[in-house]
Amino acid sequence: MRLTLGVFAAVAVLSLLALGLVMLLLALLRALVTGQRPAAVTAFSRFRQFSGQQMAGRWDGARNAADASPVRAGAERKREGADDVVDVEVREIPDHRSPR
Repeated sequence: MRLTLGVFAAVAVLSLLALGLVMLLLALLRALVTGQRPAAVTAFSRFRQFSGQQMAGRWDGARNAADASPVRAGAERKREGADDVVDVEVREIPDHRSPR
C-alpha cells in the first residue's frame, strides 16, 4: 500500500512539474511573439525596485524616507505626462447615521 501511494505521489509531483515547465515555455513563447515582458516578471521587478527604495530610505542616513516612497518615485518617472488633466467628479455623501 505504501509503495502504491508513493508511486502515485511521485507521478503527481512529476505531472505538476511538467505542467509548470510547459506553462513557463508557453509564457516565454508568448513574450517573444508579442514583445512584452511577462506580467510576473514585471510585477517582481517592480516589487524589487520599490522594496529597494524603501530599504534605502530606512537605512541610508543621507536620504529622507519620504524621498524613497514609491509614490514619489512614480511621480518622478511620470514627468513627461505631467500636462495630462484628469477630471474627477466630486460629490458629498450625506451621513445618515443616527447620532449617539
